Amino acid sequence: MKKEPSKKFNVNKHSSIYFWVGVNISLLLLITAFEWESKYDTRVMDRYKIIEVMPEIIPITKMKEKKPPKPKIIAPVLVETTEEPDEIQPEIILDLEDLTDDDINKIIDSNPVAEEIIETYENAFLDSKA
Repeated sequence: MKKEPSKKFNVNKHSSIYFWVGVNISLLLLITAFEWESKYDTRVMDRYKIIEVMPEIIPITKMKEKKPPKPKIIAPVLVETTEEPDEIQPEIILDLEDLTDDDINKIIDSNPVAEEIIETYENAFLDSKA
């Protein structure tokens, strides 16, 4: 024997009606909440009287520029000495056209120039091409 559900206890029989009644009630409550007028004034700007105060005008003042003091001029003091200065070698200006090869070699030999030693480093990493 097979059991058949009773039509008396069917839960889904009126579910669509209850759904639409619930939607209508919620919309009715929403509309009345937005349209409800209170007896209190809710506008903030009208509640408080705003007194406009003119801003105080501050005069513009200029600072006086201070000039720096002038530097004191000190005259140099000359001191006389009786000592004679060491021998001063005069700078000789020569014309290269008038000099011979022997004179040029003497000048070069008398003023040896320090030779600079340049060390070269070989680095395989830098020299290699990738």
